[in-house]
Amino acid sequence: DILKKETKARAHDCVAYLNKVQVLDSLSTEEKEAVAEALSDMHFSKGDVILQQGEVGSAFYILYDGEVSIMKDGKQQSKLSANQSLGVTQFFGERSLLKDEPVSATVFVLSETAKTLVLDRTSFNVLLDPVHHLISRDRQMASPR
Repeated sequence: DILKKETKARAHDCVAYLNKVQVLDSLSTEEKEAVAEALSDMHFSKGDVILQQGEVGSAFYILYDGEVSIMKDGKQQSKLSANQSLGVTQFFGERSLLKDEPVSATVFVLSETAKTLVLDRTSFNVLLDPVHHLISRDRQMASPR
């Protein structure tokens, strides 16, 4: 019973983060709950490389606390900041999954810690299939990551 309550509370928290990712707005509550169940928590420390440019992408990341740098060819392209208490999230890693190509930028942690929710490639392809075109469109309109 306690495990069920903890699992339900975690899924609720994950859905709350998913609700902050605008490109996932078209997913139904049930679809978001399915994604939430497939998410894993990964925490990183300052200086950790989360994604390496040129490697095969294997996951979609939702940053919910911390700051990361997006580097392309050794030059900083942008920074992404998320704040758990303010409910500000960011996401990355989707491009290599959508296009089945190597990771286009290195992502490393600037803050003392960075907290992410991670969806592996298989789950991403199955669970986020309904929004693949939206994620692709939004990324084409945004700055390169």
